[in-house]
Amino acid sequence: MRTFGKPKRPIFRKGAVDAFVMTTSRSLGPLNYMRIWHDNSGIGTRQSWFLNFVIVKDIQTGEKYEFIANRWFAVEEDDGQVDRLLPVAGLEQKKDPNFLFNTHSQRNLYDEHLWFSVFMRPPRSRFTRVQRVSCCMAFLYLSMLTNAMWYGTVPQHPTSNALRFGPFILSTAQIGVGMMANLIIFPPSFLIVFLFRKSRPRKLRPSRIDRALDLDGRPQYISSGGVEQSKKMRRKKRFSLPWWFVVLAWLLVIVCIAVSVFFVWAYGIQFGNEKTCKWATSLVTSFFSSVLIVEPLKILLMALLFSCIFKVEPSDDDADEDEEDPRLRYDQEWIPERRNEGVGYRPMNQTALQAIREKRLQEVRMWEIIKEIALYIFYLWVILILSYGNRNPNAFYLKDAFDNAFLRIGNPDVDFTKVVTTSDYWSWLNGVVMDQLRAQNWYNGDAPWGFKGFLDDRVNRLLGYGTLRQVRVRPQTCLYTDASEMGTLPIVGNLDVYSGGGYVVELKGLESEIRDRLVTLQGLDWIDRYTRAVFLEFFTYNAQVNLFGVCRVMVEMIPGGGMVPSSRFDGITLLPYQTTFGVFILICELLFLLFILYFTYQCFRACCREKRQYFHQYWNYVDMTTLLLGWTAVGLYAYRYVVTRDILEKIFESYGNEYVNLQHVALIDEIFGYMIAFLTFIGMVSFIRLLRFNRRMGVLAATMRQCWNDLLGFGFVFFTFFIAFCLMFNLFFYTDLEEWRNFVTAFETCFSMLLGKFKFDSMRQTNIVGAVFFFFFALSMSLVMINILMTIIIRAFEVIKTDLFKQPNEYEVMEFLWARAKSYFGLSGRRGRVAPTSQDPQNHDKGNGKNQGDDKAWEVNQKVDMLIHHINTVYFHGNLDLSNKDWMKEIPQRRNITGRNRNQFH
Repeated sequence: MRTFGKPKRPIFRKGAVDAFVMTTSRSLGPLNYMRIWHDNSGIGTRQSWFLNFVIVKDIQTGEKYEFIANRWFAVEEDDGQVDRLLPVAGLEQKKDPNFLFNTHSQRNLYDEHLWFSVFMRPPRSRFTRVQRVSCCMAFLYLSMLTNAMWYGTVPQHPTSNALRFGPFILSTAQIGVGMMANLIIFPPSFLIVFLFRKSRPRKLRPSRIDRALDLDGRPQYISSGGVEQSKKMRRKKRFSLPWWFVVLAWLLVIVCIAVSVFFVWAYGIQFGNEKTCKWATSLVTSFFSSVLIVEPLKILLMALLFSCIFKVEPSDDDADEDEEDPRLRYDQEWIPERRNEGVGYRPMNQTALQAIREKRLQEVRMWEIIKEIALYIFYLWVILILSYGNRNPNAFYLKDAFDNAFLRIGNPDVDFTKVVTTSDYWSWLNGVVMDQLRAQNWYNGDAPWGFKGFLDDRVNRLLGYGTLRQVRVRPQTCLYTDASEMGTLPIVGNLDVYSGGGYVVELKGLESEIRDRLVTLQGLDWIDRYTRAVFLEFFTYNAQVNLFGVCRVMVEMIPGGGMVPSSRFDGITLLPYQTTFGVFILICELLFLLFILYFTYQCFRACCREKRQYFHQYWNYVDMTTLLLGWTAVGLYAYRYVVTRDILEKIFESYGNEYVNLQHVALIDEIFGYMIAFLTFIGMVSFIRLLRFNRRMGVLAATMRQCWNDLLGFGFVFFTFFIAFCLMFNLFFYTDLEEWRNFVTAFETCFSMLLGKFKFDSMRQTNIVGAVFFFFFALSMSLVMINILMTIIIRAFEVIKTDLFKQPNEYEVMEFLWARAKSYFGLSGRRGRVAPTSQDPQNHDKGNGKNQGDDKAWEVNQKVDMLIHHINTVYFHGNLDLSNKDWMKEIPQRRNITGRNRNQFH
């Protein structure tokens, strides 16, 4: 048994490779098996260990024995064992392609990846971190130079498929240049790495074996007559270069950096701002292609080559070759041989192991729930940020400004809300619209220089011009413009649904020309008895609040005479990434995409694992609805981005003077907002499921499951009666009361009546029969049906309440967290350790707890034997025959002989 005392560095850490030097009283000989176990100490995951492999190397003979495990030593993982017997790995096991590929890929990732190895460098590699960082610097400077030299192949104007990120433009040509530059600089960077990695040190380090023995206070060898010094252990040396090649590697690094800096400076003074941004984009492409493509591809190819084709075992590290050979002798009499008896292992208590396993599994489940809650809270936070970032608070003030400018004038003669006749509408167009669509003169009569194309508020830029569009009953009088030509959508009015086409008048040109055109249209009775609706549509951009305005003012013609005015002003954000908060929103959008991918993977894995049973839980339908809404939102976001890019290109090309229709992108943005709103709602409701670990919080879900079938039957009866009353009230009042004019409004009004909001006086004055049926509606729906619903829920709650406290609560989060806190601060007892099972039947009988006194006496006997053996070794050089009882008689004689020899020596 070996103990490590207090080592200078932490040992047995996660992902670490530990090496130890241990002495034995004699040669172990060929090893066949190794027994590995641990005492299950630690907190949480620190109780669990995953062992990859163990290598035992005889420093005298150079023989190496590999014991491959690749298994967990944990009560909650694998088969739940903490004690294993590992056989020595044979040639077939060492040459296994799976083992070789995993080993090669893992070691190459830590050592061969140029960028990752800076942080994950193997501790026993001669390729230092300083050298690795220098290679990375040389790679970056060579990338700068190569991208600058190849930059002439990139077109001056990127294609329409280029992506814009602020000042940076990413196109396929720039990506190609970045990849090509990465391939060009791969040979010199590989050469520098090769020279650093293969260069031997100028002077070998002292042997770790000798240093370990010096610290332990033991001699490396003992002088004795007739003992010849053994030959030094011969090791098979790997290929390496002389030490001065590292100097050549440093020279190459310095030359590459210096030359690159000079030529990059020479190219840079010729580049303008636009070329510099494109060059920087290619440089970033080169860096990420090296980190994510070239280096991983190199690691993968090397692992496949050495594991599947050559089947070469992973080579040892450089520490053995960079140090001197140990000074040892082939003499087994250096340290006298100890007796084989030793303190036996205490047996494993299977009952205690099972209890610890159950407790550990409960902890694992508890941590999974806590992680799920934390992850879901983070997901909800991302959704809330997206819902807030998708809507600009200034949109309300923009809408209010348009209302005050075009609708609520305050003058009854030109107030849009007072428009009821055709003459009123023409007066509003000539008086209000023409004054607001163009920036008017200043208060002193000066012309508004610099505000061409702005509205009269001088902050909203008109995109192109406004239009007047008329929808008529007879399309024979004027020239009809199809909706596809206008880019407009159908509009839902108060009286009807109107198509996106119509007869269009463009409000462009000088203000005096537009006024004359409107006067001409009024004189020609452009709005007559065949007109069904007239739309004033224009679109703006407010740079101060970064909002695009979608404006529509509509009047509908009543067949019996008169007009119904209505309007809609929307403020949408199409350029969200122009501020710091916009960049934060972009990060949240990327996180949302990662969450959707993660939830999709979880749903697919659960569906494959549970198969048909997956569709028997209603929460799984909620998850599928979340995925459907999430992927719909992702698709709408991509579609909105494409449409927005086309609109911005059209605005840039025409300098904002060409007609641009924003109805499509406004509709996409609105539906996208709906998807985010639905996701927020479902996310908040689904949070109830995460609280299922608590029996009190699970009452609601259990109650709904208990009464689900009864609720389905009640819902069918309830909605049958409800729809019947809606139809009846619609037939009674649709000609007199606005809230009953169609079935949809009747449905909404009936729901309001259930909440106690209704206008009984208007119903009674309109139709006395309808007022009577209102009494029956209130009696049947508000009293009878609602009470039946409450009865069903209360009955199910009583059933659940009876069984609730009979079930043990194994998911108490607060108790678990409190216990963990006490354990962390040392306020609770230490967790039980589990010792390995002894294979000795005698020891097994002692471990059953029947003869604890015999067990203690046996331990005392073993300790006495060890003490006597130590005395024989230290004071008598192992010359006493401890197997014979007469050895005690020889002690006085040997003491006299020892004293006489000492006197002669002095």
